[in-house]
This record gives sequence, structure tokens and C-alpha cells, in this order.
Amino acid sequence: CAYSDYLTLYRYARRQKPREILECGTGISTIVLGQALRENERETGAFGRLMSMEELPEFYELAQKLLPAGLKKYVEIKLSPTIEDNYAFIRGMRYRETPERDYDFVFIDGPHPRTRSDQTISCDFDFIYQVLRAKNDRPLAAIIDRRTTTGLAIQALFGRDKVRYDYVRELGFVGPCRRSDLSEAAISYHRSCSIRARPHP
Repeated sequence: CAYSDYLTLYRYARRQKPREILECGTGISTIVLGQALRENERETGAFGRLMSMEELPEFYELAQKLLPAGLKKYVEIKLSPTIEDNYAFIRGMRYRETPERDYDFVFIDGPHPRTRSDQTISCDFDFIYQVLRAKNDRPLAAIIDRRTTTGLAIQALFGRDKVRYDYVRELGFVGPCRRSDLSEAAISYHRSCSIRARPHP
């Protein structure tokens, strides 16, 4: 991330005060978001948590060592392999072992977007997966670092008005998105694929 990205994340977390954050890719942003959550609690008394996902053991170990003791109350870093997932005409990579929480904000800076099946560049599927599994049509917002293919995938599923991309800062601002925002084209395609995939009796 650029320093301006850290400032954007900090300001977002302080302004919107999310209670459950999912971070895809551990880094300095983990400390920035953790500090924002600590300040939010001091200001409002409301406790927030950050689940930071990492796929590389060496980054995971380093992040654990560098996480300040004062932020461990707010931040959990989890090592997880990635898997390929899909919905309708969208295919991407996501973390396999993301804990189930009612996330209201996602920062997307991982995992590596190259698929295992054919090594093509795809999108990060974590945001899409969390929207699809959210209870009670709960809204979810996100900030995407650079990954334009992820922004385009989210636009294709939820509508062009759901993603704003800042090409100067290389950041995408998403949502909030709900499952009910899925486009009719995506739903129809997903249903047709499900029907074709059913085995014959």
C-alpha cells in the first residue's frame, strides 16, 4: 500500500466505525485498522474486531511478531490456504478458512489472484463470498487496493453503480452491496449453470 492508502483506510474506519472488519492480506494496513478500532472504542465505547487473513507462512509469522501488544485485543491474524470459487460467470480466489462473522467492511489486498486450475489472473472472491453468505441481506462495503479485475467482477454481479474506482490512488470503493443487489443476468446465469450441472436420473 501507499501511505495515502493507509490514511484512506484509517479515515474510513474512524468515520464509518465498522464493528467487524475482514482484511484480505496482512500488512501495515493491519496495524492502521487496528489502531482505528482502538480509537473508536475509546471514543464511543463500542468494541470492533479485525480478522486479517494471510496465505503465506513467512508473512504470517512476521505480522504476528510486529503486531503491537496494545492492538492484540482488536486484531486476529489467521493463516489460511486459498481456494478457487465461483458464482455465475465470475471465478476467483478466496481464503478457505475465513471465520464466520457478520463483517460490515472488507479491505481487499490479497490473496494472490492467479487461479490454481489454469494459472490465469482472476479476481479476489472474498467480498463476493461474504455478500452471498451474509444473513438477513446484510450490507457489506469494501475498499480494493489496485485489483481492477476484482472491481469489474463486483460491478458485473451487483451493478455498475456499486464500484467507484480512483485511478490516481489505484483504489476501488465498493458498495454497500447486498445479496438482493445481484443482477438479474448473474442470477439467471447461475441458475442455468446449476441446472446443467445436475446429474441425470
